[in-house]
Amino acid sequence: MDKLEDNKDNFKSDKAYFYDSYLFEYDSIVKTIEPDEKDKLNMYLTFEKTIFHPQGGGQPADEGTIEINNKSIKINGLLYDKDRDLILHKVSKEDSDLIKLGDKVTMKINKEKRELHARIHSGGHLIDIAVAKLKLNLLPSKGYHFAEGPYVEYKGKLDNLDSYKEKFETLSNEVIDNSGSDKVDVQIHEFEEAKKLYEVPDYMPKDKPVRWVKLTNYDLGCPCGGTHVKQLKDIGKMKIMKLTKKKDIIRVSYQVC
Repeated sequence: MDKLEDNKDNFKSDKAYFYDSYLFEYDSIVKTIEPDEKDKLNMYLTFEKTIFHPQGGGQPADEGTIEINNKSIKINGLLYDKDRDLILHKVSKEDSDLIKLGDKVTMKINKEKRELHARIHSGGHLIDIAVAKLKLNLLPSKGYHFAEGPYVEYKGKLDNLDSYKEKFETLSNEVIDNSGSDKVDVQIHEFEEAKKLYEVPDYMPKDKPVRWVKLTNYDLGCPCGGTHVKQLKDIGKMKIMKLTKKKDIIRVSYQVC
């Protein structure tokens, strides 16, 4: 995955993890300090850049702290402001009183959880590759990439579910084993440029750049705002737990190990 320093001038975003999912510590500047309208005991901070990933896209939020003036301040929650395309970092009102606009802070996220979330998320994308390799007429509809029971769902018809459990697992692990030292490819393009390069879904906003993630050279990839491993071998091994069906929704439950 490309380093932040190589890309930060090409794309205006506060999301540093867009460029490198393995940024566990990062210096940034306080941009705004805002009240939490729902809870007067908390405030929201925004930064010029952040390594904190909020919950979204089926992926859980990061956990961690910011350090300023030798004091460690806990991040109590993260919220994505869709209208402004900004990530809000919740801190206690008491802690926010120690911070002013323009202050430099050091962000630190929980490394173990970030790495786990990235492995699980990339694992979910691996199942998409298995579906494509088997030429199944299934349309991706949902991903749940939490450590407690991750799964991906597809819309379509599939019979003899048990027979696909081993196929999905074998194909997913073959992709990992054959990936060698290849890097997961993450590219960010303005919308019109992305349309020329990829099959961008109609639901993507036309006024925002597109972040496209490809696990392998032959993978068509897809738009994704989450964190991923740098190399597929970082996933470890894929274990398909079960396949279930409810009406026209096929759920593939999995684990990374």
